[in-house]
Amino acid sequence: MSPAHFFNSDAFLGVVADVHFPGATPRVVACEDVVARTLVHRGKAVSFFWNYPFYLPPVASPGATSEFSVPYLKNVVRQIAPVNADEPPGMVPALFIRWEGFPAWEAYERFAAREMGMRSGSMRRDEARLGREFGPVHFVPNDEDPAAFQSAIEWKAEQYRRSRPGYRYYIENNLRLYRAMRDRGLLMVSSLRAGNRIVAAQFSNHWERTLLYRLSSYDVELRAYSPGVIHLHYLLQYSYERGDTEFDFNFGREPYKYKYATHVRWLGQVGTVPRAEDWNRRSRMLTARAVGWNPAAYRFLRSSEAAFGRFRRRLRAR
Repeated sequence: MSPAHFFNSDAFLGVVADVHFPGATPRVVACEDVVARTLVHRGKAVSFFWNYPFYLPPVASPGATSEFSVPYLKNVVRQIAPVNADEPPGMVPALFIRWEGFPAWEAYERFAAREMGMRSGSMRRDEARLGREFGPVHFVPNDEDPAAFQSAIEWKAEQYRRSRPGYRYYIENNLRLYRAMRDRGLLMVSSLRAGNRIVAAQFSNHWERTLLYRLSSYDVELRAYSPGVIHLHYLLQYSYERGDTEFDFNFGREPYKYKYATHVRWLGQVGTVPRAEDWNRRSRMLTARAVGWNPAAYRFLRSSEAAFGRFRRRLRAR
C-alpha cells in the first residue's frame, strides 16, 4: 500500500517513532468503522499526543488478518465539507484549501478578499512600508540558512512564553521533532526577508502535491508591518504556482485559518479511551504545564521520567 497522505507515510511515522515512541512500528489499525495507518507502540495505537496533535486519514483495508484492532482512535477524519458548512457536534477542524477550484492565482485572491476578508490592499501597503524601512522584501521558499530555522524557534518560544503555561515542554518536544524532520529532508523552512533581515519564518512539509502548514512565526518588533501575513500570502502563492492540489492548515481552529480556507476536515474520536489511560495522559499534561514555568522543576521531572522508563525496561528484560 502506498500512503497518499504525509500522516500515513513511513517517513512521518518513522520520525515520530524515533523522537517520541522508540520501538513503535507503522501498522494498519482498525476501530469500529475506521481503518487507519499509524504507529503501534507497546500494544497501543498512537493517534494523539497532547503537545503535537495530528489527524488520521482513513486508508483502504488490507484485510482483517493484517489489521491491528484498537479500542479507540483520536483525531480521525470523519467528514469533509466546505468551510462555511455547519459544524458537526463534538468534532474539531483541520482547515485546508483546494486549489482545483481556482483557474488562476488571481481568482483565489479575489475569493479570499471577497469571501474571507483577506485585505490584499492593506497587506501590499504594509509590504511597501517594510521595504522602504529595511530593504527590498523577498520570499525564500526553501531557506537553508540556519538562521531561518533558529529565528522561527526563538520567536515561537517567545510567543509560548507569553501565552502558554508549561511552555518549556511545548518547546522541547516540538523542537526535537522539527530538528529530526529537518535532518531527514522532510521539513521545508521558508522565510520572508527585508533586505538582509529575516522578518518571518515558517515550517512546512511538502508531500504528494500537498503543502502542510506547520509552525509559523515572525519578528514581533516588526508586527506593525504584518510580516506574518505577508509571508503567508507568498507561501500560498508558492503552493498554488507549484501545482499543489491542497494547502493544508492542519489541526486547529485559529481564526486566521478561516480567512483563507475553502474546506475543512472534521476530526472526531472513535471507540473509547480506557479510563486509567485517559487519567494518566491528563495528569501528565497538567504536571508538565505546571512545572513548565520552573526550569529546575522541569529538569527534575524530565530526568525522573527518563530514570523510571529505564527502570521499567530493565524489569521487562529480566
